[in-house]
Amino acid sequence: MQTQTNHETKIAHGKPYTFVPLTGCLDEHSLAEFSATIEPLLEDHHAYLVFDLGALDLVNSHAVGYFENIYRKLATTKKRMAFVNANTEIREILELVGLSKLAAMFDEEDKFVEAIRNGEI
Repeated sequence: MQTQTNHETKIAHGKPYTFVPLTGCLDEHSLAEFSATIEPLLEDHHAYLVFDLGALDLVNSHAVGYFENIYRKLATTKKRMAFVNANTEIREILELVGLSKLAAMFDEEDKFVEAIRNGEI
């Protein structure tokens, strides 16, 4: 199963962010296509890159490594990354490997928007 990505620009409390819903599996087989979609987004002027993991069925070590690379690239331009809607299994993986310390994690997109509004992130 391949990962499907599309993205849209949204605004939260005056701050634009790129919202990227992911579906399917994110592994070594789908990573090249995913990367081709994500790399141009790293150059935009939005403060946040938000990945919606609600429809993501699988994430493996290749994907985790790529998320770490995304974090590093964003950090050089003072941009941030966040995850929303991760199921229990994927959330545990991201926490286990330490991605939850690099990127904010929220149960839903509304909680992300609330955190921006409250100045928490």
